[in-house]
Amino acid sequence: MYLLETDPDVLSYQSQPRSIFYTLDNRKRRYNPDFLVERRSKKLLIELWL
Repeated sequence: MYLLETDPDVLSYQSQPRSIFYTLDNRKRRYNPDFLVERRSKKLLIELWL
């Protein structure tokens, strides 16, 4: 988040902004990305891997 705060190209960001629903193996599932980042040129969904 520090990098998002200090990057001048980042206009805004949100933590776990929305749910994405999908079907896998005939089961309905839900996925919540970690961040939605709005940059000057595009929007990105970001998942952090630790």
